[in-house]
Amino acid sequence: MSVGQKIWRGITIVDRYLGVIFLFNLIILILIDTCLRAFAITPFMGTMELVRCFLIWSVFVSLRQVTKEDGHIRMGELIALAPPIWQQIIKLAIHLAALLVFLSLHFRSSRLRCTIFMIPPQPWRFRW
Repeated sequence: MSVGQKIWRGITIVDRYLGVIFLFNLIILILIDTCLRAFAITPFMGTMELVRCFLIWSVFVSLRQVTKEDGHIRMGELIALAPPIWQQIIKLAIHLAALLVFLSLHFRSSRLRCTIFMIPPQPWRFRW
């Protein structure tokens, strides 16, 4: 095994355990905050901000692994229960929905840009 492969293996191991640590801290912080609110009637200051940070970090840390497996967080198990033909149809629908959302955002942002900068809107046509 080369040095690069060893480094990459170490990064993936750290990546995997880092996501677990973030999720564990997220649960512990919510538990501490709930107990303090119940017994001491004083919340642990900054809990929600820390929980949001840990949630965002855990999503971004696990994003590489999920993308590598060509999946979606928690949706892979649900889609795997469907028959193979339905799996293909669902994947096609997901890609089409992503395309439609992207196109909608693109056209809405273009219209918003015209409104903000008072540029007259140009008709949409493809220039070949």
